Amino acid sequence: MKRILFSAAWIAALAVSCSRPGGADLPASGEGRTCEVLVSIQDTPGTRAVGTTYADEARVNSLQVFVFNGEDREAYRHAGAAMQALIPATTGERTVWAVVNAPDLSSVETISGLLSAVSRLSDNVRTDGDGTHLDSFVMTGSTTQELVDGGTVPISVRRIVARVSIARISTDLKDYRKDYQVRVKALYLINVAADSRYDAGGEAGGWLNRLGHSDAALDPLLYDGLADVVIRNGEPYTVEHAFYPYPNIHPTPAESAEPVYDDQWNPRGTILVIEASMYEGDGQTLVKSGYYPIVLPAIQRNKTYVIEEVCITRLPGDVPYRPIETGESQVTVSVSDWEVGLNLGTVTI
Repeated sequence: MKRILFSAAWIAALAVSCSRPGGADLPASGEGRTCEVLVSIQDTPGTRAVGTTYADEARVNSLQVFVFNGEDREAYRHAGAAMQALIPATTGERTVWAVVNAPDLSSVETISGLLSAVSRLSDNVRTDGDGTHLDSFVMTGSTTQELVDGGTVPISVRRIVARVSIARISTDLKDYRKDYQVRVKALYLINVAADSRYDAGGEAGGWLNRLGHSDAALDPLLYDGLADVVIRNGEPYTVEHAFYPYPNIHPTPAESAEPVYDDQWNPRGTILVIEASMYEGDGQTLVKSGYYPIVLPAIQRNKTYVIEEVCITRLPGDVPYRPIETGESQVTVSVSDWEVGLNLGTVTI
């Protein structure tokens, strides 16, 4: 009987060791003995967006779990659409990573390989026979702890995308323009990072909507058409819209000695654009079509950038990538996580 038990333990140890690079043998007891742990993921409450509920923003469609022993991967499991995964590993201090809603990463064998792997903004859009869905945001999280057989490993995951929302657009037109109307054609983000490392560090490898709306494939995340919503003094537009860009490390103009608004493309800060036209009171005579650009702070992962209100007081600008100069202080910034948000207050343009 003892011989049979010994053989079973040896076979189990051998099976786990095969998941390690190089297939090194593991000790039968003490540090590095075989174990099984339950990895569970957690998230903080999200905020509401047009067409996107909290359940959408936090939905888990796929879960991949990595256990790293130092630099090397010791174990990996794709758990499907689950909030937890039972995974074999070895005892001792290990680093465990959870990656949610990402493409297949099973070929990653080292922790540095995972951190430097590239996630594309397009990975956050799920498409099936019923259309396009914003319910598959890529999230990551990790923890380092002592693993014991039967133990639990809770991991808080955070989205790589940020959330930019605008809640209200109004007008405060004066003098002979007080009866004019503004027709909003679209809201969208420009100068958006097309990709990000899974650790959300480093420079983007590509860019979307450079200087204008030019990448319709990512419209589900970056663009909302409004079919000429009409706004007049005392008649604001109060439907909230939300957009989901990747982190952008480039400084905001307030943080930069030389703000980048020139016509030649180079990497720069993300801007929210209101594309609109102003008409005389009869609604038939066009005064001017153009853009109301709103410069955003540097975009960080899993942060919200809330614009409570945009109040339009003047004609639109000629280009979407350069803000209308007013000489006024327009934005008050306070940084917080997704569930509370970065509140930009009221913007007057």
